[in-house]
Amino acid sequence: DRSLVVCNGIDWQSFDALTVDIRQVRARLGFDPSDVVVGHIAKFDIQKAQDDLAAAIPFVLEKCPRAKFLFVGDGALRPQIEAQVARLGVDRQVVFTGYRNDVASLLKAIDVVALPSRWEGLPLVLLEAMACRKPVVASRVVGNIDVVVDGVTGFLVPSGEPQALADKLVVLLQDARLCDELGRRGRERVEQEFSLARMVAHMRSVYQDLLDQP
Repeated sequence: DRSLVVCNGIDWQSFDALTVDIRQVRARLGFDPSDVVVGHIAKFDIQKAQDDLAAAIPFVLEKCPRAKFLFVGDGALRPQIEAQVARLGVDRQVVFTGYRNDVASLLKAIDVVALPSRWEGLPLVLLEAMACRKPVVASRVVGNIDVVVDGVTGFLVPSGEPQALADKLVVLLQDARLCDELGRRGRERVEQEFSLARMVAHMRSVYQDLLDQP
């Protein structure tokens, strides 16, 4: 009864101000125009469950051979995930970029964002993806469930279940119209619930209430 949650917010308007040549960005990453791309943006850490996403890749490719996967970020577990991808024989469908400072451009150039985390706070990458009108598939853990409305702005799947993750990724990769619809609703949700202005106003209200107490 003495706690209050102030959710993270982002400057969603800044994503509109960024002009990106999507074809050029995709070409530099080695993707063909016909590819459908799943993006994952996070530090390589046990929390982010890149191993579950890697394990889902063969299942996705069975149904959607045009799929490609973009892993953005770095960290201690990156060599382990790269080795896993190689063992699975799907390394030709996967691109590892390492650390990048142009995440907004990359988000605009992919089709779906995946975040199969084992636990979360409130992940900014989901807000940023939704600001870019991208549908998301995320694990059903605290933090993700506060952002993603299942079936409305993306899909939630059980943590630690690569097959379930793959199934929802396939649904989106095979239905561009659904991607557009969920992406549009995701953008609306960010504007209404997770704006930077809303976060600042909420924080200001918290401090004002403290100051007003006798």
